[in-house]
Amino acid sequence: MMNSVKLTVLLHVLLPVFSQDLQEVTISTPLGGLLGLRRRLSSDDVYEFKNIPFAKAPVDNLRFEKPQPYGSWDNTLDARHFGPSCFQDMSRSNLKNKNISEDCLFLNIYIPHHISTVNTKSVMVWIHGGGNFVGQTQLYDAAYLALAGDVIVVTIQYRLNIFGFFATGNSKGNYALWDQILAIQWVKDNIASYGGNSQSTTIFGESAGAFDLGYYLLCRKMKDYIKGLYCKVDSPSQKTVWEQLHTALHHR
Repeated sequence: MMNSVKLTVLLHVLLPVFSQDLQEVTISTPLGGLLGLRRRLSSDDVYEFKNIPFAKAPVDNLRFEKPQPYGSWDNTLDARHFGPSCFQDMSRSNLKNKNISEDCLFLNIYIPHHISTVNTKSVMVWIHGGGNFVGQTQLYDAAYLALAGDVIVVTIQYRLNIFGFFATGNSKGNYALWDQILAIQWVKDNIASYGGNSQSTTIFGESAGAFDLGYYLLCRKMKDYIKGLYCKVDSPSQKTVWEQLHTALHHR
């Protein structure tokens, strides 16, 4: 009896902490309409739009090629749920989303408080880690960061393992990096419709996400898209990469 009383008290304490109000919300953008969610966290709202395609499905003749922009859509896009994760070895990962597909080039947008195209907010683009072998955006609930920093947070997916880096004499590889670049370009071109300031954008990542960012220092195409750059280097292999970058920049 005492254990059941303790459990009841514990539930009464925890439920208010984890309770979340969800309401559907529809917005219009130049690319098309979206059906998203307004989530109530504590006393603040976060608007969430998930599963937004920034590139065409990299399958068939687009497999092992640079990503192609998705463009607009005709009907209202259901952006209430995460899309599939990029194809990967499930035995090496602990994913929340077990749905995997090659058609995975989507991004998610988290907007704190309210959507305003007049009083725009700074933007943070998150690139997940996983050694470029595994990973997914669903592992990171960016709503809390959006509220804490009063910033719009965008999380992106990119091709992994062989699908992201396979190279032959005809295929140059590094498709994952091109996926990331196209996603960042999409943010630059479209984030104003969500209340974001494209001129105040920070790109940051963890583990492989930060690892990949290092190569942007050598990519001239990126100079127009980055204002702030934060990289988290947390492994010997990543330290080696920074040493290689320093050498490459010195001899450029």
